[in-house]
Amino acid sequence: MKLLALFGNAAVGKMTVGQELMKITDFRLFHNHLAIEPVIEVFGKYDSKIVEKIRQLIFEEFVKSNNYGLIFTFMWAFDQQEDWDYTNYLCDIFRRENGEITFDNYIKIDNTDLSPEAVAKIIKEKYFL
Repeated sequence: MKLLALFGNAAVGKMTVGQELMKITDFRLFHNHLAIEPVIEVFGKYDSKIVEKIRQLIFEEFVKSNNYGLIFTFMWAFDQQEDWDYTNYLCDIFRRENGEITFDNYIKIDNTDLSPEAVAKIIKEKYFL
């Protein structure tokens, strides 16, 4: 089981790249909006506790599945300790089941002049997916 985290600023194409990557690998896509939008729709506002519970349930059940890997898209504020803590927590869920998460497998891609398909191909080739 593998976890691939795509992160960046709002509206930079994380979800679109994730969709393209899903087409060319055996990974499934869990983009951030899948947890946020239902909460806003049902409760009329963003509620971080509920969003976190939804994410946690999905991650914990996913690692028990027979799926090959998961792409998760999110915004990561590097200057916020709680975002570092959350990312470590997320990795721990996958590490507990699979023992393979490290930050050594990191790549920074400026997709300003690249198509989502090109970015997905770079990621697939870099990590032999």
